Amino acid sequence: MGQYTGGSFFEIIEHTGDVGVRVWGRTKEELFENAGRAMFCLLLRNADRVQPRFRRCIAVRANALDELMVNWLSELNFNFCTENEVYREFKVLEIDDQFLRAEAHGETFNPEVHEAKIEIKAVTFHQVYVGPRRDGPGWEANVIFDI
Repeated sequence: MGQYTGGSFFEIIEHTGDVGVRVWGRTKEELFENAGRAMFCLLLRNADRVQPRFRRCIAVRANALDELMVNWLSELNFNFCTENEVYREFKVLEIDDQFLRAEAHGETFNPEVHEAKIEIKAVTFHQVYVGPRRDGPGWEANVIFDI
């Protein structure tokens, strides 16, 4: 991947014992939406089969933008682990470096429809980066997941 073309929005980062993603977005809002989509592509073999049957409103706070990304993805993973919610679409409604309010659209995990791929134990701060793209216009994030 490497180039953001609108269709390629993330790539897997190889990491010993864990897995990570490098995500791109044209805007900060799109970056966080794509990070949510990328995480569910890791969690499910067939994330494209998730239907947007309900909407979950999510708000997270942090002291800095990288912490905001970790808290955002941790909240999505918490809902997956505790409520069996899987998401396909995300809409960031409000964001600054310390607050995010968004909607996640999805459905309840159904093992007859959805196929789990990996289990994410935690979203880590290890090598986390959220900021302007280092190789062009737009935004970029690197996130490592403890699996």
